[in-house]
Amino acid sequence: MVAERFASSTVADASPGQPQREPYAAGMTGLTEKAAREAGFEVGVSIIHKDHHAGYYPGARELTLQLVYDRKTGRLLGGEAFGPEGIDKRIDVLAIALLGELSLDDLAELAEG
Repeated sequence: MVAERFASSTVADASPGQPQREPYAAGMTGLTEKAAREAGFEVGVSIIHKDHHAGYYPGARELTLQLVYDRKTGRLLGGEAFGPEGIDKRIDVLAIALLGELSLDDLAELAEG
């Protein structure tokens, strides 16, 4: 899962020498990579690291998305998200894309519009 990338992220606690994990959220919808393979799909995976909001606003923090798709059709099969903020919005969009059987190209058009 994409959460593994941030598993060791820490920030200094108010008490010296006591590291504390930053608050992160994770979410998923649809099929995991493993489940998609087991279902017989020719699986492709794309991992994306982006700021959770536009970089020209202060305080942007990195989030990670993993998209699972069918290589033959480009259809989205599932997705995972991990990061400090904005995870719920990404998972909502991916869930609607799954319901509509959208492809990665369809998702890219949505993002540009």
